[in-house]
Amino acid sequence: MPLLFFILLIIYLHLIICRKEAIERKHKSLFLNNTLLKKNNIKRCCCKINKKRIFSVQYVKGIRNFINPTNYEKREYLFNIWKQIANNFSFDFYDLPILESYDLFRKSPINESYDFIKNNKHLILRPEITPQLIRYLYINDNLLQGDREEENKIIKSNDDNNNNNNNIYNNNYYGDKHNYYCQQCDITNKVNRENTHTNYINKYNTNHSSFHEQNEKCKHSVINSNNGFNNNMNACTSHFNENIYKKKKILKYQNINKIFKMCTIGQCFRYEQTSRLRKREHYQWNLDILGIENIYAEIELLCMLIMFFNNVNMDDKNIVIKLNHKYIIEYIIYIIFQKDMNNILSYNKIKNEIKKLLHILDKFYKINKSTFKLLLYKNFPYIQKETIRHLYNVLKNIKHINHLEQFVKCHNTNIYYNNIDTWKHLKNFKNIFNYFEQTNLNNYFKLDLTIVRGMDYYNNMVFEIYYKKDKSHRAICGGGRYNFFLNDNKIYAVGCAMGDVVITDLLFNNKKNNPFLSLSEQNKINKYIHVVSYFPYFHNITQNNNNQQIHSHTTNLYKEYYNILNKLRNNNIIVNSILKYYSNLSKVIKKAIHMNAKHILFFSKDNNSFILKNLKTKEQKFVTSDNILDIYNNYISTHK
Repeated sequence: MPLLFFILLIIYLHLIICRKEAIERKHKSLFLNNTLLKKNNIKRCCCKINKKRIFSVQYVKGIRNFINPTNYEKREYLFNIWKQIANNFSFDFYDLPILESYDLFRKSPINESYDFIKNNKHLILRPEITPQLIRYLYINDNLLQGDREEENKIIKSNDDNNNNNNNIYNNNYYGDKHNYYCQQCDITNKVNRENTHTNYINKYNTNHSSFHEQNEKCKHSVINSNNGFNNNMNACTSHFNENIYKKKKILKYQNINKIFKMCTIGQCFRYEQTSRLRKREHYQWNLDILGIENIYAEIELLCMLIMFFNNVNMDDKNIVIKLNHKYIIEYIIYIIFQKDMNNILSYNKIKNEIKKLLHILDKFYKINKSTFKLLLYKNFPYIQKETIRHLYNVLKNIKHINHLEQFVKCHNTNIYYNNIDTWKHLKNFKNIFNYFEQTNLNNYFKLDLTIVRGMDYYNNMVFEIYYKKDKSHRAICGGGRYNFFLNDNKIYAVGCAMGDVVITDLLFNNKKNNPFLSLSEQNKINKYIHVVSYFPYFHNITQNNNNQQIHSHTTNLYKEYYNILNKLRNNNIIVNSILKYYSNLSKVIKKAIHMNAKHILFFSKDNNSFILKNLKTKEQKFVTSDNILDIYNNYISTHK
């Protein structure tokens, strides 16, 4: 009995082991089959995707289109107001390309950029406009272009002399065997105080690996072991020295002492997280005043913006202009943190730490109190908690220019900040508030020490404009003073920019039926049509082409029809001609009513004449090219 039990147990265990092996083999085969099927499916899916890509075109996320005529009219309505205001203040208009060299924006704090490399050239869709303006106004690029042409002539003449010498190097200017290139200085950082300069480096590569320095001044690198080739290079480099390098040790600047008032409406691109009020492209109204040191430049820009808001029926009940001063807020931060900073940090590190703190300060109202303090604790662990609380209370409680003045009076320091400069900045800042108080516009303005702007190049007064009734809206407009240096020349500059996304949403997408636009302004946007015309006589001509008399008669009618429409359009009357053929006039009238037209012009076969009909009163009269304006104006005057 025990033996039988033992045998049965062995058989049972053997069956279990075999069953497990069979299951594993089955799973393995299934896995292999599944992977093969998946690979085949992936290939099929790829084929399908590739086929779909041929026929389907997806919109780029965050990029708007204006194919809808109403949206286009909204944009043009806004652009026209911008242009009119800039023209009234005697600003000069300009336009610059949206595609630029990446080096121009290399030091820009905007990280979200559309940039790409094409033919070894790093290009970018501009994220802002002001660096371009500075470059074209103050950098003399004509000489650079002349130098490039001269380099081309030198290379070409040298290539011609060596064509019979086994083609040691290529004629191509951008060839792999040799390259001439000019490395221009970076003009991106507008507050850059270093002397800008250019380095001319000429590099010649051949199939050999020896190195020869031809000239210390021009720093030419020559890699060649052929004596005949070296002789030719000696002549070339000396000629290059005399004609190019002596002319261009530094960039040539222009218009240093001139005054500019510049305006443009340009498209900018930023690869940002999209939302209702944040797109990856936008049109921007850019205003810049350059060459003016005093505060009248800031005042003029702020007056322009107030005039714009008045033109779209927005006043101090709807918007607020928040002002701050970058120099003064840096001074306040240093006063509060000086005990903690002076013990551990040098002057340069203190400056960098204050800049880092300003970036956190820019988020003051975007995050709650505890998160703001937590960010300060994390980034500045050496600062005591009581000091951070003190900073928070100062930012919250100072809401008037007089309170700011009292705070600066109570705290004086002579270590890193010059008290004379501080009081000069404070006096100019206060004068801006005083000016608008005297002109009864002070209700538009508010002191806000948390406004610092994202751009590091602002170094004086800064401002942002917000919509009062909805705190979720982003800033409508922003700007400030950004004085900068070109070599030892200080350039005074003030500028601002207004994007079209936020202001368009306020003016046109408001749920309360656009409260900021009058009825006449809404009619302009909706493209109000004065007259709809319909004359399908060409259809009848083709049917009766054999009758010469009918053909001559219709020719006269066409001439009359053309003269009537021409008179209306020459007098700024909008006429929409129906080009499609309709067998029934009632369908044309329905279409005219759908277009919100007030009148319809059509041809009556019974009376053999043209008729102008008022669609509202149903009144109609016979018209000719001689009396059309009188009859139309009579309709308008009697039915206003």
